[in-house]
Amino acid sequence: MVAAAPRSTTEIAFDIAGLGIIMYSPSSAAHIHEGEDYLQPHYWAPADVRDHIQAGTIVAFATGTPGSFLLRIHDGYPGERLASAAGAELRLGLRSDGVVVFRDLYDLLEWTARHPRAAPSPWSGGTTT
Repeated sequence: MVAAAPRSTTEIAFDIAGLGIIMYSPSSAAHIHEGEDYLQPHYWAPADVRDHIQAGTIVAFATGTPGSFLLRIHDGYPGERLASAAGAELRLGLRSDGVVVFRDLYDLLEWTARHPRAAPSPWSGGTTT
């Protein structure tokens, strides 16, 4: 089966100090208290990460290094040509309330609900930050 071409693509460029990137909707992180270290007690053990990812709440992927990254987010599945040209492909499910936030994994060490920027979301007219 050949997948349909994506309807839109959003590029998100940012720098991280941590070893991964998290994405979530604000409603999925509303339970985290301002200033809380959420990483160590709730997102460090592989089983905790798995549970969050399977629930689609706070979804992370490892970069293996700090640095500058460019994410290309596609709405829908990429066509065969695009998929075969990519160096890596990752498909993750995410519960969304119309806003999707991408942040440094290490932001979970000292949580703040504020996120620095917003851009049009490729998902149903929502917002990506």
